[in-house]
Amino acid sequence: MTEYLQSNEVAHNVFMTRGTAFGDNSKEDTIRIYVWPRAKFIGVKEEAAFNVAVVELAGHLPIKVEKLYEDLTEELIFDTVREASLPEEEYKNIKDNILKLYLS
Repeated sequence: MTEYLQSNEVAHNVFMTRGTAFGDNSKEDTIRIYVWPRAKFIGVKEEAAFNVAVVELAGHLPIKVEKLYEDLTEELIFDTVREASLPEEEYKNIKDNILKLYLS
């Protein structure tokens, strides 16, 4: 999947975490790896309250500047994440192409 994203110059994030196997009641550790495409950012970004690359799926908001934290709203978070998201049609196209690779 990441090879496809890289070779097609699709910006993406990777999040890894420990957990238990899906549908498994055992306590055996498993490593889960989530990969999701996102909008490409080129050049210097404006200073933001948080880095969207680490919050989209992980659910964390590491905020480095106190003033930005104080001014943070749910609407600003939503707008920032939406800006980093791919348009639905582009996401569907990438997903379909990756599925074709695995199903063929």
